Parts: sequence; C-alpha cells; structure tokens
Amino acid sequence: MTPRYIPILKAMDSEIKAVAQMSNITADRTLPLFEIPRIGKNITEAKRFEGCADLTTAYLNEMTDRIASVWKGRTSMVDAFHWQPDATVESGEHIVQYIYGRLIALGVNIRPIIGYDRWENQ
Repeated sequence: MTPRYIPILKAMDSEIKAVAQMSNITADRTLPLFEIPRIGKNITEAKRFEGCADLTTAYLNEMTDRIASVWKGRTSMVDAFHWQPDATVESGEHIVQYIYGRLIALGVNIRPIIGYDRWENQ
C-alpha cells in the first residue's frame, strides 16, 4: 500500500463518523494517524465513566473500540503524544503497550509512532 493521504485524527466521535463514510477506494489510499487524547475534565466528569474504578483502562478501551470499528483489517498509525512518558493503565501496563496490544487484538494493523523528542522527561 502506498498511502496518498495521511490524516491526523484524535479518534473523536465526529472523526470516526467521517472515516466510516470513506469509500473503500479512499480508505485503501489512506493511512490515518490516530492520536489518543489524554483524559481531561470532560472524561472524568462523563456520566458513562461515573463510578468507574479503572478509568484509564475504560477510556482507552473506548478509544480503541472506536478506531477498530472503522479501521479493522487496515493499517493505521497510533500516537499517545499527549500522555506522560510514564503513563500506565491501572494494572501497571504502559499505555502505549496497552493501546497497541488492544488494537492488534481488535484486528487493526498498527504502525507505532513514538516521538521521544517531544517528551520533557528524558
């Protein structure tokens, strides 16, 4: 595959809906970079996560489910640029490893993107 279009997407509902509307021809020529936004106030206060003991895991599951719902069987890039370099899910697993492992299990072919130069913590 030689992509001709590489959109940078935050895997939010509206972007996932747009990706779902792509024709197969367009999707075949697209290699999206999905950025996983960090957990903000809108997530911590969301009704769907109210009382959730494993908020990070639940949030990352939601994000990876969204990506897989429109990109299963295809190749994408994924980045966790906005997260701290030592961020983990509640089990202690690093979020990057968790995200990649989950997406692979859901059938998405992953091309990791890690921008070490962007992290303040060397």
